[in-house]
Amino acid sequence: MAKAVQTSATPWTNLGSTAPAPQYRMTVSFRWLDDADEPQEWGPQTLTFPNFIDQLTPVEMQEFGEDLHVLMLRLARRRAGIDRNVTGGGG
Repeated sequence: MAKAVQTSATPWTNLGSTAPAPQYRMTVSFRWLDDADEPQEWGPQTLTFPNFIDQLTPVEMQEFGEDLHVLMLRLARRRAGIDRNVTGGGG
């Protein structure tokens, strides 16, 4: 494993354009008990990627943008050969 890795990354920049990309889809539903122990349900809802990201509000982008940033950096480190793929799939 690599040692003393220095990382430099710019903040998110809105390019104001779209690019064709493969689409991925999953269907999600949730069932839970609320604070009053009443059953609640949401879905099923089909989420598509990357279109789902386009639906983030500015507040959500600020909240979850860091998670996306970390994901992209992790993938970049793997592709650079700094980290290895320990899950056995791709990369």
